[in-house]
Amino acid sequence: MHTGKQASKFFSILCICVIRVVSLAFFGACGALLVVLGCALPEFGSWWPLFVLLPYVLAPIPITVVNRTTERSATSSVSYEVAVFLTTGIVMSAFGIPAVLTHVNKISTGAMALTIGGNIFVFLTLFLYFNVFTSDDDDFAWGIV
Repeated sequence: MHTGKQASKFFSILCICVIRVVSLAFFGACGALLVVLGCALPEFGSWWPLFVLLPYVLAPIPITVVNRTTERSATSSVSYEVAVFLTTGIVMSAFGIPAVLTHVNKISTGAMALTIGGNIFVFLTLFLYFNVFTSDDDDFAWGIV
């Protein structure tokens, strides 16, 4: 039978997890909103910035694959380092796409700024997701990834 102290601990852990999920959803939605605003506002009028959606999908794949296929130890492994390198390249390309599109006059500077702002929110969300839900702390991690 559960005591009041155990139930209180369960509900506090549940509240912390719900707050984490809601916070991640909020940051992700803010990033998506900024990217869509960079496309849809009448003064920008170009849907080219949506090309950053491809790096959003590709960025978590290398680290997720390595986390699923190899055992993480205290020392660094070659496969993990390669995954971090690939992820870094994908993330940097998401910041480079709007800059290149602005350079070749496909999008305006305002659209680039909104898209890069959206990138910051989206990649902050991905970073927090991997830190929150893959930690070894059994009380607060869900072990989803």
